[in-house]
Amino acid sequence: MIDNEDSEFIDLILNFLESSKRIRDAASLCDNDPIKREMIKGIIEDFNKSSSRAETLRLLVEQENHQNRDFVIQELKELTLINNRIALDIENKLKPLIWN
Repeated sequence: MIDNEDSEFIDLILNFLESSKRIRDAASLCDNDPIKREMIKGIIEDFNKSSSRAETLRLLVEQENHQNRDFVIQELKELTLINNRIALDIENKLKPLIWN
């Protein structure tokens, strides 16, 4: 049986994964259009920074066997917020360009 602390951690991971999927979905609005990609160029830089942070976090978890659980949890929360903001920024720039 999963205790409350584990359940919260699982929810945190699922939220992070969902925020990553949301970025992917928002980025797909570019449709490989170079003009649209240029429109979100600054946002892509934020995404690259977020991705680097996530990779660093992954390495930390792998190497330290969860010794910094509180730090990992805080980083996941922050990265989830950043991912959601990035996705929203992309959507706000590109959704008005979608033809019905």
